[in-house]
Amino acid sequence: MRIVSSSVYGDHHIVKRWLVPRTNTLLLCFMILVSNALAEPPRLVLNSAHTAPMTSPDGSGVLDVFYRELFARLGMTVEVQQLPAERAVINADRGIDDGDISRIAGLETLYPNLVRVPEAVMRYELVLFSRTARFKVTGPEDLRPYDVGIVTGWKIIERNTSKAHTVTQVEDVTQLFQMLADGRIDLAIIERMTGMMTIRNLQIKDVQILEPP
Repeated sequence: MRIVSSSVYGDHHIVKRWLVPRTNTLLLCFMILVSNALAEPPRLVLNSAHTAPMTSPDGSGVLDVFYRELFARLGMTVEVQQLPAERAVINADRGIDDGDISRIAGLETLYPNLVRVPEAVMRYELVLFSRTARFKVTGPEDLRPYDVGIVTGWKIIERNTSKAHTVTQVEDVTQLFQMLADGRIDLAIIERMTGMMTIRNLQIKDVQILEPP
């Protein structure tokens, strides 16, 4: 008897009938049914560069809840793991992990092994956080006089900060706001809710959001 797994998730089987004695057919069918019944649902590992309130290690983030429900309806389970933004997308592109969540359209042109799911997951705002600078945001030209901090791997931010006086890239949002608190950068650029949560957690004072996004 020979059984060959034919599914990525190992929940389907192909039976080489010419190797199966006729008297054992019923036993084999029973074994396959039991195997499928006991098999755990397929599991995906998806990466996220977001922190709370988007994704959280305890699984309470908005996107954590969203993806659990989404894949539960497909009969699958999902683990959302937090990684630095650049490593998250590289791991997905290399097949180390199964995907990278909530990224901008067009990223698949830079990472050709990725396939974009076209439906929008969420809409978020990228804003400037500052302790000293005060101006109305009109575009990338506004950044020319300022030392700017960004998180490595946020591609849309990397593209739009090329005209800044200086750009410092850090690994995560905590480092970003620590630099802002220490006066080592003039502006921190990140998603609005993530930035607000980090400011609260670090108890940084006198930080304002420059509008519009």
